[in-house]
Amino acid sequence: LPERDFCSRAWRPLKTWRWPAVGESHPSSRLKMRTMVIGDVHGCHRELQQMLARLSPGPSDRVVFVGDVISKGPDPVASLRLARNTVAAAAAGSEILVGNHERNLLTWLKQRDQGVPAGKRSGSGEG
Repeated sequence: LPERDFCSRAWRPLKTWRWPAVGESHPSSRLKMRTMVIGDVHGCHRELQQMLARLSPGPSDRVVFVGDVISKGPDPVASLRLARNTVAAAAAGSEILVGNHERNLLTWLKQRDQGVPAGKRSGSGEG
């Protein structure tokens, strides 16, 4: 699948949910602290931006990315950057957990740095 098609198909279920409009108050925003668990972004930066705009996490909210922020979609670097900035602005306990795609990339990079030839590296060099 082309990268943008992947994001459209992978994020389709989110489009059927009743999300508040941008600027509309989310019902959970009245809580003192929310915990938002986000997984399987897979490089779909635009969709992650849209979701975060609607959820509008604040400094008292805990945001946990549960892996696979990178790979497959068109913009894994921007997705990881957005996840890092979101976690940095959120409450203590917010974090990004390493998923299998991040682990594979880290393994590939470590082997590259150790001089292992590209064809013999395990993991994946895709980000």
